[in-house]
Amino acid sequence: MYPSTTSPYSGNITAQNVADPNGPNVTVGSTVTLPLNRGAFDTAAIQVTGTYTGILTVQVTIDGTNWISLAAATSLINMATAAQSATIASAAVGMWQLDVSSCVGVRVTALAAVTGTAVVTLVAGSGNGVVGIDTPITIAAGQSVTTTPATPSSIKLTSAATTNATSSKASAGSLFEITADNFTAAIKWLKLYDKASAPTVGTDVPILTVPIPINSSVSLNFGELGKRFTIGIAFALTGAQAVSDTTAIAAGDVHVSGSYI
Repeated sequence: MYPSTTSPYSGNITAQNVADPNGPNVTVGSTVTLPLNRGAFDTAAIQVTGTYTGILTVQVTIDGTNWISLAAATSLINMATAAQSATIASAAVGMWQLDVSSCVGVRVTALAAVTGTAVVTLVAGSGNGVVGIDTPITIAAGQSVTTTPATPSSIKLTSAATTNATSSKASAGSLFEITADNFTAAIKWLKLYDKASAPTVGTDVPILTVPIPINSSVSLNFGELGKRFTIGIAFALTGAQAVSDTTAIAAGDVHVSGSYI
């Protein structure tokens, strides 16, 4: 069982790394390295103190030999300001986080000229990892951000003397809930299809077949996220369960209601 955090490891960076920056051999005083157990840690934290000049580069490895410099502008998150960056700016002090999932090592090194001393402390921990945003959102003083929830569309149908093949939405969507009321003394069947048009009953294969009890009703609630239909939302009503069944029901036998987006 791996521990939830590593012990903090500190070191000084006082010189430029003039050896192969992607290899295991580095200039003395140019790199601070923290070994990791693969898969045991999700997030690493870096704290930098001291007085120095020179950009600090963060690198990770998954084979323990070849080190890759972080390049994306969102690789590091400044824990004090939430600003995102690829490197630690010259003379910057503070604390940063980065995702180290599946890595066996993380290190801070100086690939450019350095003066003074940068004191670097590294630690890693397990958890949910770093969650960042690709584009920071700036909100001016006195402003607020509001969201408008989507308004669901309704399904309302009173059965005709057919199989009631119906297309509710001709594109991908989510079905939140659906209710079918059966006013007869025989079980009827509600069949849901992932299709962008009305189903061909007896040929198309439903993704869900639901019995509607005698003189009763059935309600399906798919929660806040709904049941996803990747092509379209369609349904039909039949007198028997089989996929191939095309038994029509009578007019007024079943009422169907529901909501979707």
